[in-house]
Amino acid sequence: MKSEQINEIAVALAAASLPNPKKTHTANAGKYSYNYAPLSEVVEQVRKPLADQGLSYTQIVQQTEAGITLVTLLMHKSGQWISGNYPLPKGLDSQDMGKAITYARRYSLCAILGIAAEDDDDGAGAVQGEHRLKEEEEEAKREEARRRLDAAKAQGRVKDAYTGKTLAPGQEPNPEAKPEAKQENPEPPKDDGIAPELKALMVKDGIDAKTIKAFFLAKRHYQDTMEVASLPTDYIKLITREDNWLKVKAFARKGV
Repeated sequence: MKSEQINEIAVALAAASLPNPKKTHTANAGKYSYNYAPLSEVVEQVRKPLADQGLSYTQIVQQTEAGITLVTLLMHKSGQWISGNYPLPKGLDSQDMGKAITYARRYSLCAILGIAAEDDDDGAGAVQGEHRLKEEEEEAKREEARRRLDAAKAQGRVKDAYTGKTLAPGQEPNPEAKPEAKQENPEPPKDDGIAPELKALMVKDGIDAKTIKAFFLAKRHYQDTMEVASLPTDYIKLITREDNWLKVKAFARKGV
């Protein structure tokens, strides 16, 4: 961005004739290493030449719709100005954000003044610096995603796709684990002919048909030829009555 007219600020900037600062520091950025001038030395070198030509600058960090941005504003005593924006990485902690702002200030100031504070061997150093900031931003996004996933796990909302079990925070799915065997739809039990009301009590109290038959044989209610499924309705009503069913249960426990 710039003022409507920039003729005077352009002449003043040319008259300042700013040389490239001395690159007194070396940075190792993974695959690349490069020499650079730190921000303090850049500022020290350009302040007086700019002031001699009626130039000054300011750099501010502001929040925009796109995120946090460093704004560099170069001003001339005539009122003309030029500015540039540098978007800062998202999701950094205060220490890493401070480093990112320092890098952005040096990069933006040199860019708006037309000087180089880093080696320019095909732009390797500058490109690597950009890559480093982008990698930090991506890692911050990944860390935020991991934090949200762990929060969902803590609420029991994440399950292992392989086993179906709920995952705890920090726990990862196990592709080697065998899922719990799912019971196939069992065939419905065959109808054994026992009256439903009697069957319900038998299931509830864990009493089988052999015990029921032993009971009515012991009490001499029927002969051995009688089967539980064939018991008359009146006898079913009698045996399932609460007081009589207590006797059946006692018989089942003690065999008497």
